[in-house]
Amino acid sequence: MVAQTPLPTSTTPDSNTTFQSLCIPLTQSSTPSEFVEIFPEEIPSIPPSTLTTLLTDEEASIPIWTHAALLYMTNKRETESMEVLESALKVLVEEVQEVGGSVGNEEKVRLLTSKGIAYLTQQLQQSSGNDPSSAGDGMDPSNNSNNDSTNNAETIQINQRTADDLFTRATQIDQVFPMTWIGQGLLNLAQSPSNTPSTQPNKYHKRARQFFQFALSDRGQILPALLGLALLSYHQADYPASIKFYSDAIR
Repeated sequence: MVAQTPLPTSTTPDSNTTFQSLCIPLTQSSTPSEFVEIFPEEIPSIPPSTLTTLLTDEEASIPIWTHAALLYMTNKRETESMEVLESALKVLVEEVQEVGGSVGNEEKVRLLTSKGIAYLTQQLQQSSGNDPSSAGDGMDPSNNSNNDSTNNAETIQINQRTADDLFTRATQIDQVFPMTWIGQGLLNLAQSPSNTPSTQPNKYHKRARQFFQFALSDRGQILPALLGLALLSYHQADYPASIKFYSDAIR
């Protein structure tokens, strides 16, 4: 975390400017132009409790909270990312409503779907991180592998149920918000019985395609929907289509 200094080109973060680092305006400061800047490489060393306290005290907006969660996630700190999103949901939605405040529906939906997608990302990390060969000395590797597989399957089911509940809550607020469709598409991909590419269609792939195409039809060639279709095509072993969607996404 660096010292508070003014932005080089403006006194507040410009919505048209992309900041790789996390910029938190100091709303309690006597100088409006001051902010705290946290670089991506600094995030792993910062406890989420410290960061959430700062975000709460400075009344940070939802995009700043989600940016903080994203930086944790990109640094492979999935648990910390979830803690930030949990705190954001509590502070910005639940507690604000209790004291009579208000948060816009779009912000509520964005936060709920971000948290749901984070749970699905955590599931993918859990699935890819399961290593049966890591059994300790003196233990039967096969037994350890079975235990790991059982625990992993239970965690995956919990993550999927939690994500589904969050997407359902988001849909109850706004049925046409495209980020919810993206989340539902990813959820159906995650629920597919096998992660092995196969040309054999299943109901989860069909549902995922519908949700991604809903987003494209409503908002045009948006990046998350293109990436979702690219991933779906890969799972269906349609590699030319997958390459095409990835190519469209990076244009």
